Amino acid sequence: MPSPPESCLFCRLVAEGDHVHAADGFVAIRDINPMAETHLLVLPERHVDTFRDIGAFPDEEVARMLRFVADTAEA
Repeated sequence: MPSPPESCLFCRLVAEGDHVHAADGFVAIRDINPMAETHLLVLPERHVDTFRDIGAFPDEEVARMLRFVADTAEA
């Protein structure tokens, strides 16, 4: 059964995480246990039930996500 957003760890991270960058429906947050000098997590601002659901994102949203990742890495 999908978890509702109020009990979703990732939704809480989007709402309360250490945001490095936010734009176009995505946020980049610092990892709480980084394995590298720069270690960020990129999350959609909207709730996604499972990682598999990201594969069903519309092409336009996938393109925005990849632009967001590239812009975040460049910054």
